Amino acid sequence: MSRESAVSFLARMRCDHAFSQNVLDCKDPESRLSFARSEGYNVSREDFNSGDQIEVPMTTKNCCVGPNED
Repeated sequence: MSRESAVSFLARMRCDHAFSQNVLDCKDPESRLSFARSEGYNVSREDFNSGDQIEVPMTTKNCCVGPNED
């Protein structure tokens, strides 16, 4: 996942309750990966396992913006 895609994914997790709940409802890493991909995020297993901390500033621009929206 590109850094900006990761920021977009995490921002959506914070802002979009239904999206967040769908991610949390996934029973295992593979189903989370499949769900994220079905939502248009270019992710890999390594992205979810990465120890990198990504700061997501809460702005109007990144709040509730999906991977294909601006």
